[in-house]
Amino acid sequence: MPPDPITEETQQTGGGAGASTGTTTASTGKPTLRVNPPPPFDQHTKGYPARQFIFLWENYRKIHSAVPDTTAIALVGTTLTGAAAAWFQFCAREEDFYEQSWDEFTDAFMQEFTPHEEILLLRKQLSLLKQKGSVYEYVRRFREIAPWIADMDESEKFHRFMEGLDPRVAAQVRMARINSLEGAMRAAQDAYPFIVEQHRAFTEAHTGRRSFPHAGARSSPSPSGDHGPAPMELGATAPAQRSTPTPTKAEEDRLTALRDNKSGAYPKLTAEDRQLLTKLGACFYCRQLGHMSPACPIKPVRANRPQQGK
Repeated sequence: MPPDPITEETQQTGGGAGASTGTTTASTGKPTLRVNPPPPFDQHTKGYPARQFIFLWENYRKIHSAVPDTTAIALVGTTLTGAAAAWFQFCAREEDFYEQSWDEFTDAFMQEFTPHEEILLLRKQLSLLKQKGSVYEYVRRFREIAPWIADMDESEKFHRFMEGLDPRVAAQVRMARINSLEGAMRAAQDAYPFIVEQHRAFTEAHTGRRSFPHAGARSSPSPSGDHGPAPMELGATAPAQRSTPTPTKAEEDRLTALRDNKSGAYPKLTAEDRQLLTKLGACFYCRQLGHMSPACPIKPVRANRPQQGK
């Protein structure tokens, strides 16, 4: 789980997660770290919301990585009090309660003990989240908020993510025909550097001005104090309604050579080849004009990584 998106400080009490002691193993004589479980949770405890409790348990599990889901769920039950303990005892009566995954358990826990007002606040934060700069920052912030909304399924998260993307990045993700959240995040991050670089090359070719040095960073301050456009302000310096440059005869010949894959693989790109493809807005995979590598129609589709615990 990601850090708490609403409160930045971590509430801890004596003996909670983070309270550790150093011990020495008899077999190796090397010091080891022993971390105590998080403080007990009761839904009526102020300043200790359910999301904070689960966050501390996620950290605890990272340290004790060998603890299986069944044991971890049982351990959580020993740190619940009041209504939370009653809820756990009631659910534990089900025969398959301890057969569920850790993610399934934490989703059910969050849905039971997250106040409705808090869920509405998180949903509002997500609906207002837009990519205004680097796509990496947008993905980071999305990952901080979305997992805490227990009643939002993966399909809704995917559509929310696509709605907040810059339209140019979103178009590349759609062309790649990706319909999973993690796949969309990877495709957006893959497409972003190419979009930024193509804009930079286009701006330099037509105006002689640099917009920014590289993806995800601002240009150096000018003597007047102007930092230049933000990374995704791609229209800030580009001339309006211009098409990409038409290849010269020499460039066409080089593109033809780069497209030759009779040997079963395309020729390796040199630094000059990459500059040419960027200038012309061509794909780094098939070397054709009109699209970029993340949305290449003939590029093999990378399988989505399985989600842990699902």
